[in-house]
Amino acid sequence: MERSRPATRITSEITSGIALWSSLKNTSEVCFTAKSSNGETGWNGSGTGTVVVAVIDDKTMTFSEAGKWTTHAGAELRFSNRYRWRLNEEQNSIQLAHLRYGADNPVQLIALVATGKRQWHTVTPHICNEDSYTLELTHTDKKVRMIWKVVGPNKNECIEYHYR
Repeated sequence: MERSRPATRITSEITSGIALWSSLKNTSEVCFTAKSSNGETGWNGSGTGTVVVAVIDDKTMTFSEAGKWTTHAGAELRFSNRYRWRLNEEQNSIQLAHLRYGADNPVQLIALVATGKRQWHTVTPHICNEDSYTLELTHTDKKVRMIWKVVGPNKNECIEYHYR
């Protein structure tokens, strides 16, 4: 027997989704810090960059990110990423995919569900080889904060992104 959710919970999820979608659409810059408990991976550092948002339709947008990442050792590297955000109304979730192989071959990363007024969490972790990726997202009207946690046999990393 399927249990229904209270109407107030559904209304809260819809309101939170609209607010998050608006915050994402207005993004133009990103900054992030990566910290690894396992120093061998070399992921300790920080970065800044620009974000170009393309609204595909009322349920889909892409982020094209480009910038500079600096390791704690001082090495500077250029980075670029392209992501697709998609509203999934049937599952009351927002899906995130990486478009490293192009828009026709997305790498599905995670689905997020609202867990609070402006809080979203991963439904199930993204598994890549032996590593598990989870995401916690919070937002205000003007900022989105994402914390990725990556755990595996050789990884114990936290990457915190701030989008404005």
